[in-house]
Parts: sequence; structure tokens; C-alpha cells
Amino acid sequence: MRFILCLILGSLSAAVRAAIPVVDLSVLAQATEQVFLTTKQLKQATEELERLGDPAKVVISAGKDLVRELAREGKGKVLEEVHEAADGFAGVLADGNGLYRIPGASISLPNGSQVPRDLTGYRKFSAVDEAIRAQEEVFKDTEERRQRLRSQIASAIRDLQRASTMAEIAKIQAVLTAQSAELAAIDRERDAASARVLSQHVANETDAARQEQARREERREALRQAGDRLGTWLVPSSTPTSIPDPQRR
Repeated sequence: MRFILCLILGSLSAAVRAAIPVVDLSVLAQATEQVFLTTKQLKQATEELERLGDPAKVVISAGKDLVRELAREGKGKVLEEVHEAADGFAGVLADGNGLYRIPGASISLPNGSQVPRDLTGYRKFSAVDEAIRAQEEVFKDTEERRQRLRSQIASAIRDLQRASTMAEIAKIQAVLTAQSAELAAIDRERDAASARVLSQHVANETDAARQEQARREERREALRQAGDRLGTWLVPSSTPTSIPDPQRR
């Protein structure tokens, strides 16, 4: 009986050993290394994604401030508006905050009477005053905007120093670039306002030179005509002059 049991157990043991596959240790080592590399790459990818950040979730407060600044309308007038606002009465009464003597709206004659001035010729001086006032408005407006923008740029730089992801850095750099462009545009507004004052002044100087040349031509023509009349009067007459004989009375 024991002999039979031993044979049965031996047979079962051999069958179990035959059912278990043989594992190659080199293949197992390669598989383990592949799993390790994959895990490492996944970790690196996760860290890279965290470093890059999600652009959709990055909100830069300075960007909102810049959008509000860009929506503001600047001050100032173009030359056409300056000319429309120019007034001869204002031009003749302007004193430059007490710097200049006012010509007055009328001319005082030696006999004490008053003659109104022709105010049309004073509009060009009023145009310069209007251009200067528009320039002052632009300077005041742009100075306030420049100071706000400089403060926003300083805030954006601090945000850039604290940024921890590439998405934050990229967005802040884009805002800084736009802010620098807006600051340059504000400076150009000031330059344009100053250029309008200069342009009007040059136009006035040109008109003064043109009027002076016209007066010289008028004087020259008047002198020529007067000379012609005088020459005609001084030309001796070719008609014989008869002198009566006193003895024939």
C-alpha cells in the first residue's frame, strides 16, 4: 500500500513541475528595467508640466490694468480743431498770464476817438494760444497715464520675479512688452502736441513774412505809379507858347 501511495505522489509531483513554466532571469531583468525607465520618464513629464504650468489658469492683474489703459481716449486737438476754436477777440485780448501787454479791441486816436480793430488778423495769434492750451491738456493727461503705467510696469516686474512657471513668465513678459509700447505711444502723444504748437507758430511766421512781402510790393507799385504821374507832370509841353506883344494893346 505504501509503495502504491509513493508512486501516486511521485507522479503528481512530476506533473506539477511540468505545469510551471520556466522563467528566463535575463528577460525578467529587462522588463524590470523598462518599468523603472517608464516610471522615471513619467515623473519627469509630470515635473515638466508643473514647471510649464497651465496658460489658461494664469491670470496677470497687470494685463487687466493695461487693457483699461488702452481703452482710455487721449486729450488734445488736431490743427483743424485748433483753427476752428481760434477767435480774433481772444487773440487781441490774450496777455499770456500777465506776460504781455494787451493791444485792446480798439485803437485810440490822437483826437480821443476809438476805432475798432480788424479782429480777423488776430485769429492766428489765438490759434497759437489754443494749440498751447491743447498741449497743456495733453501733458497733464499723459503725465497721469505715464505715472500709472510706470507703477504697473514695476508691479509686473515684481510678478515676474515671483513667477514659478513658464506660462506665468511668458504672459508677464508679453504684458511688459505691451506696457513698454504704450509708454512710448504716450510719449509720442506729447511730441505730437508740441509739434502742433510749433507748426502753428511757423505758419504764423510764414504768414507774417508773406504779408510783409505783399506790403513791400504794394509800396513799390504805389511808388512806381506816383513816379509815373510825377514824370508826366514834369514833361515839358511841345505846344508853342505864345507871348502877347505889350505894344499891341
